[in-house]
Amino acid sequence: MSSITVLTLVPPNESDRLPRCLESVNWADDLFCVVDARASQGVIEATRSFTEHVVAHEYVNAAAQRNWALPQIETEWTLVLDADEWVSEALTARIKQIIAHNAGADGYEILRHSYFLGKLIKHCGWHHDYNLRLFRTQKGRYLDKRVHSRVVVEGKVDKINDVMYHDTYRTFEEFFDTFQRFTTWGAQDAFDNGKRAGL
Repeated sequence: MSSITVLTLVPPNESDRLPRCLESVNWADDLFCVVDARASQGVIEATRSFTEHVVAHEYVNAAAQRNWALPQIETEWTLVLDADEWVSEALTARIKQIIAHNAGADGYEILRHSYFLGKLIKHCGWHHDYNLRLFRTQKGRYLDKRVHSRVVVEGKVDKINDVMYHDTYRTFEEFFDTFQRFTTWGAQDAFDNGKRAGL
């Protein structure tokens, strides 16, 4: 039977949501948590209460963090989760089925349902949000982007309609703080790609 690692990035301020994430995937062969090096020792120790495979690493962006971690993973499959995401029981069963047969696609886009201010969003496109999160470790690497980088998989990609969940923003302060950071990073990505602002 093939094996699977769950790769999770742990920001400095997510220790309160991390338990739900890691408890939902405690069936995996390995939980590999890469903690932002700016996080407190308390966050690191809280993460270690779930897995010994915890490494603090300097954060540049999510893509760089994941690409740094992937070559260290020894299992056939990798499932990527953020600390504010978790996996449903139906999705757990589907993933176990995929890795047990170890056949078919090389990567899978997973249906994600998101919460905003504690409410499940059922419209505006979020209810059909597929993210490529499960893939053969040796066949996936992330694009070098600061914002919303996606993994590129060498091989066939399929879809899973069983659900993972995402607790996006709990307050408007969280939303606007993230909005400000992402627009700045997005502008930097555009500038790096030769785009210039104009009036």
